[in-house]
Amino acid sequence: MGAAVSARADEVPGQQEKLAALYESLGVASLSEERRVEFEGQLRELYERHGGDQLFLEEDARKRSALFKLFEKEARELFAEPSLAGASEFRQKRLSYSAAPQRGKSDASLGDARASGERNRRPSLEFRSPEYDPANPAASPSPETRPLGAKARNAVTVKPGYEATTAPFDGSILGTYSYHGIEPKHYGAGVVSKINQDRGCVVAPYNDSDACSLYCIFDGHGEHGDGVSEFVLATIVQDLEAHPDLHAAPDVALKATFLATDMELARSNVESYYSGTTAVVCYRVDDTIFTANAGDSRAIVAVKDGAGRTCVPLSIDHNPNAPGERERIVKAGGFVSDPPEEGLSARVWLDRKCTQVGLAMGRSIGDNAVKRIGVIAEPEVRTHEVSDRDDFLVMATDGVWEFIPNEEAIELVGQFFDSGAENAAKDACKSLIDLAVKRWRDIEGDYRDDITAIVMKLATQDPDAAL
Repeated sequence: MGAAVSARADEVPGQQEKLAALYESLGVASLSEERRVEFEGQLRELYERHGGDQLFLEEDARKRSALFKLFEKEARELFAEPSLAGASEFRQKRLSYSAAPQRGKSDASLGDARASGERNRRPSLEFRSPEYDPANPAASPSPETRPLGAKARNAVTVKPGYEATTAPFDGSILGTYSYHGIEPKHYGAGVVSKINQDRGCVVAPYNDSDACSLYCIFDGHGEHGDGVSEFVLATIVQDLEAHPDLHAAPDVALKATFLATDMELARSNVESYYSGTTAVVCYRVDDTIFTANAGDSRAIVAVKDGAGRTCVPLSIDHNPNAPGERERIVKAGGFVSDPPEEGLSARVWLDRKCTQVGLAMGRSIGDNAVKRIGVIAEPEVRTHEVSDRDDFLVMATDGVWEFIPNEEAIELVGQFFDSGAENAAKDACKSLIDLAVKRWRDIEGDYRDDITAIVMKLATQDPDAAL
């Protein structure tokens, strides 16, 4: 710890111990790596202003103690600035990981990769999303659309912070949007944009058939969640199509692909020990939708019911305290804490004192630190037969569902389809994102999760349609 402040840490008696105790009492480990590095820079400047190593080399013990107490007091004031104090609070409340990764024995297998720079060569896209003001929408740059596989087909990746403009279907049928989150500035007032860890895609036709299409939403979390979700998106799209059981048994193929992707991720150079992603995947074949889900992203269908609509869930959230999830985790040796208040998450912990990890879901791809205590990548697969009463599909990360119930989302999206607007699905998806942004601003202020959604108009298949 002392080395972060002084390069002479090994030469100054007592420095390491005192600075380590100060770091621990401040809770520096609760900061993200980026925040921690910046705070250490500020602390180093403060250390030098207070005399640097002279704090520990002063011969008079009482003077030495007084000097360090003054330095400690100002360090605590620096750490207590709203933006830094808020970081720990937001992690405890909303982030998928409640506790910062503890680098130690459980992480030893990653040491060589870090030392050799492997973490910087992972196959991922890291960038900050362009600004989007829901109160004054501006045209976003068109994303560079890349095919998700060797075969030619219509494929659109929901790029973080961009509207998907090259899609398999027009705006009256399909709407997609992914919008980055924000967090308080590291120092001072204001907010900064987060790297968007959400990913999503729509691929049609799929599996060499105009009657097949694929819809995916991924919500990465942890320090390298963007790399994980990027890897998982590409792997699932390609490997599912190649699975030998996809034609005859799509449910079997989906489960196997999720599990195989989890293993591929663990063997890759994408760091996934303390990072992972949710995954909700809808595979449509003619009038059947197979939905595989692991985590707390969600898919629902709006069904016409008289003059209104009702909701049919295609997935359930895998909260750690949900029936079956808690029992499996506890049986495997893990610990589950209940939500501290309504609207917040239960958590999975490695230790009885609930200090290590604190993952906010019972299933995910990645998150290898908690695989041994019952957090699994196996998805639940549900089957839904599309009827004439089925109106549209909504898929989204928990950035939407955190403050928007299923029924409210259906009512909002339904208004656009009822209007007969030319780009009903596209406009409905944007409006859903706008509402989620407003809810986060009203309720959480300076913090907002990444938000990604897909809205798809449904219709029963016929020989001349590929919807």
